Amino acid sequence: MNGPGKPFKKKKLAGENTGAIKQGKFGRYALVQEPTMSGLMRGDTIIVGNKPTKEGYIMGGDYKVKKVGPKKYK
Repeated sequence: MNGPGKPFKKKKLAGENTGAIKQGKFGRYALVQEPTMSGLMRGDTIIVGNKPTKEGYIMGGDYKVKKVGPKKYK
C-alpha cells in the first residue's frame, strides 16, 4: 500500500501495451493501451525517458516503471 512517506512499488510494463510516443510539455510519453497484469490501466501515461524506442513506439520487452503522479509512471 502506498501512502505518505511510503515508496511507490515498481510495476512491470510490456512495451507492446503502449501506443505511439507523443511529445508534451514535460517530454516524450506514451499511453498504456490495455490493462496490464501489474495494475497499469488503459490511459496511464508512461514517460519514455531512456527506454529503447523504434519507429515512434517503445520497443517490445518488459520494463520496470515507477509511479511519479496520478496515472503517471516513469
